[in-house]
Amino acid sequence: MLIIKVNDAAVHNALDNLHARTRDMTPAMKDIGERLLDGTKRRFVRGADWNGTAWAPNAPATLARKKSGWVLVGETKALFATINYRSSANAVSLGSPMEYAAAQHFGALRGAFGRTVKGAPIPWGNIPPRPFLPVNRDGSMPAPAREIVLAVIRKYLLRES
Repeated sequence: MLIIKVNDAAVHNALDNLHARTRDMTPAMKDIGERLLDGTKRRFVRGADWNGTAWAPNAPATLARKKSGWVLVGETKALFATINYRSSANAVSLGSPMEYAAAQHFGALRGAFGRTVKGAPIPWGNIPPRPFLPVNRDGSMPAPAREIVLAVIRKYLLRES
């Protein structure tokens, strides 16, 4: 499982503020999870990252094998279908258990994961990054995702005042 921690001072400060003012952040964490899950699933419908930048199109070799032209959506729709979140009193995690999720999100160079027993590279070609999760490579959040989190926290802070 790939774990990326959000590196965003504004989000951390807002969470610290909420934690100081409430005993149980579980409802806020659940709300953040629901909203980020919804936004993540919208990436697949739009075929674009959180900032609206369109994903690289499928390669001709990929298009020849697929029935659908949708980027990141295969025949089983497994990546889209397995995106989920878990929340607790002080954390929320969002992702997919699919082993190729990180390679699809961040991209991967041909052969980056070694070779098959027959010597073929894994992956067999370059995979361009197609960011669908609300996190950048450096751990920061794309502005629209960050605003979702901060808006939820503000809503709960207003309830506690």
